[in-house]
Parts: sequence; structure tokens; C-alpha cells
Amino acid sequence: SSHFGSALACFLPPSSCSDAGTSGSASMADAAAATEVEEKKEKKVQEDQDEKMDDAQESGEREKDAAPDARAKIKAGSCELNMADSTLNVMPATNGKMVMPLIDGGFQYLLAGSRATV
Repeated sequence: SSHFGSALACFLPPSSCSDAGTSGSASMADAAAATEVEEKKEKKVQEDQDEKMDDAQESGEREKDAAPDARAKIKAGSCELNMADSTLNVMPATNGKMVMPLIDGGFQYLLAGSRATV
């Protein structure tokens, strides 16, 4: 009998392992029992979470949706980036509709920003 005989019994069929008699079935029974215990724990945790959600819902603690926004939407193309009011490491791209930060020589550590105008 080898040192790994009982561990191999869990992964190999009983006919291919010389030590697969009682120790192999005991190992599989232990593994099945451990799995069942884990499933019971997970089920209990889920039930506890469901109970907490129900309690929160009954007490009115659930997050409410925001009211619909009734303000007018801006027209497409009316928003522009103001390059005069941008940080020095901002580079315009695609005709000023998009900006890219400079990333050479330490610029990657700086915040890059630009103000938009409507």
C-alpha cells in the first residue's frame, strides 16, 4: 500500500487501485458529507440574505429610482471642447471632438482635462 493509496481512491475506479477497499469508499463518503455540509451552509447564508432584503424592503430602506429628467436635451454637435481652458498635456484629436492625453516623459502621471462648452 502506498502513501497516496487513499487519495488515489477518490480519483480512480476501485478496480485500478490496490488500496481502494474501505478507505476509498470512506474517503468518498467523507467528501460527499463535506459537500453536503457546504451546500447547507450556502443555503443558510442565502436564506439569511433573503431575510435581510425582506426586512429592508418592509422598512422602506430600498433604494428608490430617481425622478425622470424633464429638462431639454442638447442638440447633437452643439457641445465643443474649449482647448484654451484645458490642461497643458491635452492634445486635440478628430477635429477637436475628442482629446488625448500626452503620455511621454512623465506626462502619464498628470491629470489631463478639458472644459466643454454648450
